[in-house]
Amino acid sequence: MKYILMFLILWSIGSKAQTELQFNHSLINCEDKWVAFPMNKDSTYNFGFIYLDNQAGLTLNVEGTFKIDENGKYIGRKINNSMVKHRIPPTRVLAALIPTSKFADLQIQGTPDWLKGYKTDNKDVHRLFRLGYVCNQWDLADRALVYLEKVKAIDPKYNGLILEFAFAYNVLKQYDKAVFLLKQAIIENPKNCLLHRELVYAQLNIKLTDAEETYKNADKDCSDSASKSEMAHNIAYHYYLLKNKQKFNYWGDEVKKYSKTGDQFAQKLTMMQAEMDKL
Repeated sequence: MKYILMFLILWSIGSKAQTELQFNHSLINCEDKWVAFPMNKDSTYNFGFIYLDNQAGLTLNVEGTFKIDENGKYIGRKINNSMVKHRIPPTRVLAALIPTSKFADLQIQGTPDWLKGYKTDNKDVHRLFRLGYVCNQWDLADRALVYLEKVKAIDPKYNGLILEFAFAYNVLKQYDKAVFLLKQAIIENPKNCLLHRELVYAQLNIKLTDAEETYKNADKDCSDSASKSEMAHNIAYHYYLLKNKQKFNYWGDEVKKYSKTGDQFAQKLTMMQAEMDKL
């Protein structure tokens, strides 16, 4: 993942020529668009086509590079004999939309022929779910809910749907809605640690003791150590904020049970412990 982010960030640096290219578009808003990235040091622009892969998510098909001559013509250089694709994680990198008037210069079509292999009907439940999932990844919870509601209308039991709804509700601070859905889902699937984890997050914003009870149930029912470590850390953090050393130490021990040496929760716990020891 870090290599993909670096790939995108490197495209976003360099001097900016005064052209009709406006680098102000978030990549999540560029689905089915030809985009260019800010100028490289050699005065070229990387460009490609962004689309949604129902399995991989938001994806960039790298087409090549181009320069802009003194007459404003785009001089393209395409990647030959292969298709280079990169899954696009959430990022602040911005791109420009390539003007349709320049498609002929670059010898590209508005809709590439190969796209039909990835395109499904806009009413396809798998595509709708993936759109909701990707929007949640990008913290666009309002937009995610639009797609998730469409999935619900087609298949209310779609695998992973409740978790995505709950995630969106938590982002929007609609914690009661998340709690209601997750409690029902856990009754049907008590071994799903992700459901417990999301429920703890919601309950921490409503009633701390409810979150503790959910953790204890998760500790018995599910086996994902990473999720347990995260839940325990989040509870410990709330007691850290309350400056309750006894409770903090108890939940700190729970974090230690399931975290790995040097992982993010172990490191955060060490920093909080250092501050608590000063009290």
